[in-house]
Amino acid sequence: SSASTMSDFGERAGLVSCPTRWGHWQQSIEEVTVTVECQLPPLKGSDVKVDIKPKYLKVVVRGSTIIDGALAQPVVVDDCCWTIEDGHVLSILLVKSERTPENTWKSLLEHEYMISSEDLDETQKKMTLERFQSEHPGFDFSDADVTGNYKNGGPALPSS
Repeated sequence: SSASTMSDFGERAGLVSCPTRWGHWQQSIEEVTVTVECQLPPLKGSDVKVDIKPKYLKVVVRGSTIIDGALAQPVVVDDCCWTIEDGHVLSILLVKSERTPENTWKSLLEHEYMISSEDLDETQKKMTLERFQSEHPGFDFSDADVTGNYKNGGPALPSS
């Protein structure tokens, strides 16, 4: 399945993590993962409210609003989900509506939680490699390096 191949690629190649005051967020071609680090006592599902709309995210933990605003780009609400891991990590999976390397999110919310220019550069490289991997599943691009034209999804590779 291509979904497991892509997540395997992400694990092997390592996604670029964008630190925030509440944790971090990172992205692949298809998804944005938001990780909220929470204090003890362990979280229960009833402690968390996550409201995901096509262009909006609100996260409330134990009555405190952690994230509230317009998403940088739209998501597919029905494919998004959240989980509590190890009792103190809230993980939110946002599935991008526009799943191409050209649609690298430059911030999580509009004008908030921006990705640094160095991290944006690294993310575009990773997403270009991820695209190459999906187009050529017989090859392993996870340790490859990209130079030259990798902005906006990189060059078109010749078909095999």
